[in-house]
Amino acid sequence: MFETELTKLVRKSQSASEADLMYIAKDNEIAHEVLNQICKALIDRVTKLEEFVTTQITSPSNIRYRPEGQDDYLTLKENLDLIYQSLNNRMENT
Repeated sequence: MFETELTKLVRKSQSASEADLMYIAKDNEIAHEVLNQICKALIDRVTKLEEFVTTQITSPSNIRYRPEGQDDYLTLKENLDLIYQSLNNRMENT
C-alpha cells in the first residue's frame, strides 16, 4: 500500500484532525479518479483492437501482401495460390 508522510504520522499518533482526514480523503478521491480514467482508456483501446482483429479474421480479403517480384498487392487467397503454384512447379521440375 502506498503511504504518504501524512498517513504515516496519523498511523503513529492514532489520531488525526478533521483537516488531515479531509486531505487524505481528497487525495484518495483524486487517485481513484485517475485510475478510473486509465481503466476507461484501456477498455477503449482493447475494444478497438477487438473490432480490428474481428474484421480482419472475418474478412481475410482485407489482408494484403506484395510478394517479391509482384507489382501488385495480393489477397491472402492469391498469395496462397501463388505459393502452391510455385511449389507445384518445383515438384514438376525435379
